[in-house]
Amino acid sequence: MKELIQLAESIGALAKLPDTTRELIQAQHNTLNTQSARIQNLENRLNAIIHHSVDRPQHSSPFEFILENDDNGFADDSWEQIIKQGQDLQKQYWQFSERWWQEHQGDSPSGAGWYGTAESPVITIKCVEPVYRFHDTVRLPGRFQVKGNGHWSSFLRFYGDGDSVLRDSIPWGVATNAPIGIYVEPTTELQDGRSVRNFEQSIQGVMLIGHRGSMPVYIAQNAFNFRMADCNVQCHQGAQISIKHGPAIDADWYPVKQVYPPNFQSVYLPDPVFSNMLIEGPHKFLRKSCGILASGNNMIFDRLNFYGHMCGIMAHGGQGRIIQGCTMHDGGTHDGRHWVAKEHLVLAHLITDRNKGKNHDGIAGNCSEFPINVIERGQPAPSGGWFNGGEVGL
Repeated sequence: MKELIQLAESIGALAKLPDTTRELIQAQHNTLNTQSARIQNLENRLNAIIHHSVDRPQHSSPFEFILENDDNGFADDSWEQIIKQGQDLQKQYWQFSERWWQEHQGDSPSGAGWYGTAESPVITIKCVEPVYRFHDTVRLPGRFQVKGNGHWSSFLRFYGDGDSVLRDSIPWGVATNAPIGIYVEPTTELQDGRSVRNFEQSIQGVMLIGHRGSMPVYIAQNAFNFRMADCNVQCHQGAQISIKHGPAIDADWYPVKQVYPPNFQSVYLPDPVFSNMLIEGPHKFLRKSCGILASGNNMIFDRLNFYGHMCGIMAHGGQGRIIQGCTMHDGGTHDGRHWVAKEHLVLAHLITDRNKGKNHDGIAGNCSEFPINVIERGQPAPSGGWFNGGEVGL
């Protein structure tokens, strides 16, 4: 009887064996599935990092280039590489338009390169990193534009300590001898013979910081339809002028030939717009200090806030100029220094040639606390801003 009971138990155990085996196989299968999913997830994350697809959305325009930093956080090389690649892309469009219009219209009355440049694609230098640094002066050719990734999305910090630096060495208004950050080029002639006109250059949506005495922006000659908008321009450690327009500045190292007439001719801006900006100066009692120094026709200064300069706008020539919605701030610095009394600040000086029958300027909606002085050329200016009392307008 005992043997029969043991035999029955053995048969029962054998009967249960298939179920036990299936359970073990299913458990192993579940484990393999879990490990496989983990491996796939790790692979996907690794590919995303390699291709920058996690935080670098792809852009669709072939004419937009992302500005990149090197291992030390400087973007000089990337900027210059974008210019070379962009101008290579523009070449076929330039050549086609020059040929087509020459055949159908003849020579442009505005000179060589007008047709080709006007119908070349705009090249965008897209700033997406929080901070870019520059040792050298960077140049902005015709039909090139700098854009941030959003409102004040990127700092562009200029140190002016590189081997390829232009300086504000020409006494146009005043010579500051400051290293220049962004140099808005005049017309240039490339090595392949193309004449690139200075059309549609613009800077938008970024913060431009002048370090070690640097001037953030210098606009050369007669940039056509120049635009600068939604920027913060800082010269706390920079030059006494934040944005200066003046004659072309050349150097033996400059990579292209700059084309401009002699004797400081054609130094005027046709139809530029400066809008929606905070422009900050060095907070020093310095007469020849201003946020923007420029001359030209139909210049528009719109919704600008000046802080730290004795003078906001120094418009020392031109006609049909508009100043609207602009203001200044006369408070102390962050550490409590009171660098100037309110009565020394001037929102704008407009030097005018009204006696020659030129267009009148338009002034509206500005902060009434700070004067806008309209001064006829050759006449003594009131004390304040750019001028000591009795000085003659430029």
